[in-house]
Amino acid sequence: MALFVVEVTWILSLLFELKVSHASPVILCDNTSIVALAHNPVLHSRTKHMELDLFFVQEKVLLGSKKLLYFYS
Repeated sequence: MALFVVEVTWILSLLFELKVSHASPVILCDNTSIVALAHNPVLHSRTKHMELDLFFVQEKVLLGSKKLLYFYS
């Protein structure tokens, strides 16, 4: 998920530099745990191995630059 958010962030910065108007992207994920952790800023002891990636995704979601939604696949 973090790698995908990095790529989307890069594409949005490229579009901004080219002065192309765009809407805030909606990222769909089929993992309820990732969606819940991205929206909840409280970390638990079981999430210690993915903190760096999780902080990056949380930052983008909480700032409102990205929307992360769950979908059933």
